[in-house]
Amino acid sequence: MTDPEQLQKRIHDYEIMQRKETILCLDAANRPLGNASCGPGPMQKYELRSEPLIFSFMMLPLERSYTQDELTEKARVQMPVSMPVLVDRDNKGFLRMTTNTPSAIIYYSVDGSEFKLYTEPIKLLAACKVTAYAVSEKLGKSMKTTVELSEYVDPVE
Repeated sequence: MTDPEQLQKRIHDYEIMQRKETILCLDAANRPLGNASCGPGPMQKYELRSEPLIFSFMMLPLERSYTQDELTEKARVQMPVSMPVLVDRDNKGFLRMTTNTPSAIIYYSVDGSEFKLYTEPIKLLAACKVTAYAVSEKLGKSMKTTVELSEYVDPVE
């Protein structure tokens, strides 16, 4: 496997150094073709917008060679943990936390304080670090999400 940074610096295949590690690159979405360099860009409805997004994947070892049908069936598994928490502050300074795991409970901590149960949006204007996780009765605890927020400045003032 090659170092992704080296690919940008090399022109010829023989210049690329091989690596021992395997590098996995995951894209949650891909921009459509067309960049307006020699024609129109993509239609507005197909443009990607910058927004928080959570997706997950699981890697499973393969003990032997599988047929395509066997691989498809093996891939139909549910993650054994809750989905991560999405932490977002709205344009009024309220912090909202959500998870895609049904019936999950969210706990959060501000600047390393003790974790508290999240029940409703929190007005949080100061710069801080928020850490949150979700837990479900049937699934394990999610990985922790940590977001560093800058001080909120009201755009109207």
